[in-house]
Amino acid sequence: MADLEPAWEYRTDDNVWAACLSNDGQLLVIGSWDSSAYALDRSGEVLWKHKTSDYVKGIGISSDGQLTVVGSYDRYIYAIKSSGKLAWRYKTENYVRAVGVSGDGEYVAAGSWRGTVYFLDKRGKLLWKQRIGSPIIDLSVSGDGGLVVAGCEDGTVHAYDSAGDERWNYKCGGVVTNVTTSQSGNKTAVASKDTLLVYLGAQGELKWKFHLGGSSKGLYLIQDDEIVVAFTDNNFLQYVNSDGTLIFMRRIPEEIWEGAVANDGISVAVATKDNRSIFFENTELAGVVLETTQLTLEKVISDNIDISKAQQMHRKAGDLLSDGKHGDAVHLALEAQTLAREMHSTHMGDRAKYLLEEVDTLIAENSNLDMRKAIRYLEKARRGLNEDKLERVIFYGEQAKAAAQDAIEKETPAVEDDLFRASLGEPVDTDESAVDRMLGMDVPEEEPAPDEDVDEEEPGRADELADEIGDTVPEMGGGEPAVDGPVEDEGLETPLEDVGEDEDIDIGEEDTIEGLEEPPEETVDLDTETPGELADEPAEDGERGVERDDDEIDEEGLQDVCPNCGEAAGNMEDGQCRSCVSDEVMQFAVAEAKKAHKDGNDISMLASDLKSVKAARQAKEYDDVIAISENLITSLEEITGERLHEEMNLRRSGKRKKKKKKKRLLG
Repeated sequence: MADLEPAWEYRTDDNVWAACLSNDGQLLVIGSWDSSAYALDRSGEVLWKHKTSDYVKGIGISSDGQLTVVGSYDRYIYAIKSSGKLAWRYKTENYVRAVGVSGDGEYVAAGSWRGTVYFLDKRGKLLWKQRIGSPIIDLSVSGDGGLVVAGCEDGTVHAYDSAGDERWNYKCGGVVTNVTTSQSGNKTAVASKDTLLVYLGAQGELKWKFHLGGSSKGLYLIQDDEIVVAFTDNNFLQYVNSDGTLIFMRRIPEEIWEGAVANDGISVAVATKDNRSIFFENTELAGVVLETTQLTLEKVISDNIDISKAQQMHRKAGDLLSDGKHGDAVHLALEAQTLAREMHSTHMGDRAKYLLEEVDTLIAENSNLDMRKAIRYLEKARRGLNEDKLERVIFYGEQAKAAAQDAIEKETPAVEDDLFRASLGEPVDTDESAVDRMLGMDVPEEEPAPDEDVDEEEPGRADELADEIGDTVPEMGGGEPAVDGPVEDEGLETPLEDVGEDEDIDIGEEDTIEGLEEPPEETVDLDTETPGELADEPAEDGERGVERDDDEIDEEGLQDVCPNCGEAAGNMEDGQCRSCVSDEVMQFAVAEAKKAHKDGNDISMLASDLKSVKAARQAKEYDDVIAISENLITSLEEITGERLHEEMNLRRSGKRKKKKKKKRLLG
């Protein structure tokens, strides 16, 4: 996997803590510990610089680039015109951690470390404020200002309408690191420190989950909200489409502190801890999107659906790519994908509805016959309908129809208590390879039937790939990281005075606040063992809790080694090298995929990830192996309803506590 190549970089006087790109990628605004906000054009030239009185953290830019909003640890919200001139400023009661601005620039929102959401108009007049209580880490505003979404340190996400009323809330599994909402406010993506990306609907309902493999350092919805872009602290840039599928991932050759991306997905900027801001042109994305669009169109065409308009759009996108218009090519290709999927969904929905009605009629008209198998398949089909999985509905609907017709042809009489037994959900033998064939996957030819009368399921491509990767699952180790608490504040030193403040609004009591030498970082405490846990006996002075030979060993000649493979491990995680960690996570995911298949679940949709994880392992791309494996586990959680990530963490945690830290002499 090739790294993205920097186009240019800009160095400030101190660490860069925030970054934001305008929709068209022509304006980059960065915030620094040197208490300044810098505006740069697409070539890296400084357009303007605005000085505040403390660290700059939050930055937002209106869609037309005419208004930039800056949040500072000096407790002010700053509104800056495109010329660099201050339009207004508003004083809050605490550090301003996050800001957002509506696409039209009519509304501004901000979140403080004390846990208050502020909502102002374009002139700086406070319209409302809401106290959440937990420090606000990130905040996003919809295109028309109709929705404000705030993500908090306690793992909660709160959405407010333009009147300040809470519309919905959601609880994540860890500290919220980033939130972003769509132009309409009907889609929201949230990332948290447990490396989980969740995608929520208009009422805050969960649509899907995706494991990023690292804590997010920037999260965006781009291209008419069709793609979620995430930057992670393991230096990856990931593009996930609106159904939760990873479509593009590249490594950033720098340590990411904050990432930003323009709406086209091509213009990318990264802020680092060594005073630099780096700009990239991710032109490779366009080719990848066109390829995935082609695959989508081919799949829809295979169902005999006329999508000539979508095909025409795809060809035009190819022409745009040839002309070097990468962003436009991505946009048109995604439109073609959306059109094809909508047409496919309509076709499949009509087909599924007709099929279920047909099976219902067959069962009702032949209630005197043995319809148990047909009823069970029909229930499976209906479950798929509830989950909006139309291909599964049609597959099991066809199975139900075949079972009903078989009972009619054989005139098999009904058995007493059929309906009761059917309601128990007795197992139904299902041929998962049929699902694979329906989805256009390669399925091996059937083996000759054995002499014994034994029913054996033929694996689909997904299960075959799982077999190729490996059968064994080692014991696992690992634990959840702890998070440092917030920096305590003591309020305001002076009364609230601001050109944009509404005097009729009760702002709250005046407090004082102590200055910080450094802003509070969102750090993670590693869950490490104490010396007493690492040895059979309590650690003595000089022993450091490790096993020792009978003879005295010089501590300077010791080096950490992986307890599994015995190799020197410069990159340790839970006492293991990166290779062993990736193998354990991968083998857990593969074993769970095989188990799900054995239990009668459809795992055909995992074939692509199984193939990718195998290729990544062969290429020794250990970070990729972990990221893809965690995505597999997330998908399996959706399929099986089991909490597999918790199970994996418990297994790894149990093993880690039993292990002793090993040392060896250097040569």
